[in-house]
Formats: sequence, C-alpha cells, structure tokens
Amino acid sequence: DWSSDVLHWLCFDLQAAAAISLMVTEYTKLLDVTKPSQLRQFQSLTLFALVVMIATRGFHWVYLCSKFIYIWYQDENWGFFVIGTIISLAFSLFNWGFCIEPFYKRFKKFMKVSAEYKALPADAPARDMRASVINLEAAVADVLTRQHLEEELAASLFPKRKINRRSTMPPSMFAGINTSKGGKRSSLVMLRSSMGEVSHLLSQLSTIKDDEW
Repeated sequence: DWSSDVLHWLCFDLQAAAAISLMVTEYTKLLDVTKPSQLRQFQSLTLFALVVMIATRGFHWVYLCSKFIYIWYQDENWGFFVIGTIISLAFSLFNWGFCIEPFYKRFKKFMKVSAEYKALPADAPARDMRASVINLEAAVADVLTRQHLEEELAASLFPKRKINRRSTMPPSMFAGINTSKGGKRSSLVMLRSSMGEVSHLLSQLSTIKDDEW
C-alpha cells in the first residue's frame, strides 16, 4: 500500500536521524579536540550527523509529507487533507526551527573556532593558545548540547516554580510526632481507638436497619 510505505518512511526518517545523532554524540564526547586527528574526526562525524538530519528531517520529510497530502487530495478526503496539511507544515517548521537551523548555526560557529585554533602558530604565546583551547572546547560543548533537544523542550514546558510556603503544612503540626517507642505505642493506641469507634458505628447502623425491617 502506497500510504503505508510513506508512513513507514516517515517513521524511519525520525528514528534514523535520532539514532545517528545519538551515536555520533556519544562517540564525539570521548574525543580530545586539542589533538589534530581527533579534531578532524569530530568535524567529519558532526558534519555527517548534520547532513543526515538535513536529508531526513528536511528534504525527504517534506517530500513524504507532500505525497501524503497528494493522496488525501486524490481521495477527496478533505478533512484529512486540511488537518494533515496543517500538522505537516507545523512539524516541518519544528524540524527546521528546533533541529536543523540551530544545529547548523552551532556547527558553523564550531568550524570557525576550530579554524582559528588550527591557524595558531606553534610558537604562539601560551595565553593565546589557552584562550583558543577554551573557545574550542566551549564550541564543542555547544554542538553536543544541541543534541539534547528533549531536555530543552521539557525545561521550557515545565519551568521551575517557586514553592508557596503558605500552602504547606507548618512544622508545628508535627511537633508532637516522634519516632521513639513511645510515639509508636501512642500511634497504635490511636489506631485501636479509631477501629473501636468504627465498629461501634457499624453496630449502630446494623441496629437501625433491623428496626426498619
């Protein structure tokens, strides 16, 4: 079925982009970018992850969504056509605004910083070398942080709230409670007393019911 194949491809695009991004991120975390060979690995792998993201969440995603929209148009299923088009456009904008564009900008910044680092002469002052290394590591961290999109979205959806202490129970309510044997014994006495009151209430209800009969 044509529509089923398109749906499978959509799912594959999302999962493939996420899986490759995760693998690249976990591997590049172990690289020491101050070494030329490992810096080249970081550049190549990050560029590969970016290309995959653009291909799967960009061009191929738009192509598959357009095929879905065309299917609904051919079937004259106007409800799916209108709603599906809106959802497809919204998700496409999400892919561009939250995945592709930020990743590209941070990768571009990293390439600029890494070029400046490699351009430093071997006899450069230690202060300049140290500053360049700090900038390079900051750019690397910025690129890697871009991969944790779920955490950023969760932080924006569920912001930290200040606790209203007026709504909490004051400590004075627990002043008489302790974890000693005496406290446990008094708790048992209170529990037995409550059970006795419940039993007495049930017996009264039973008596009332018998009187009604």
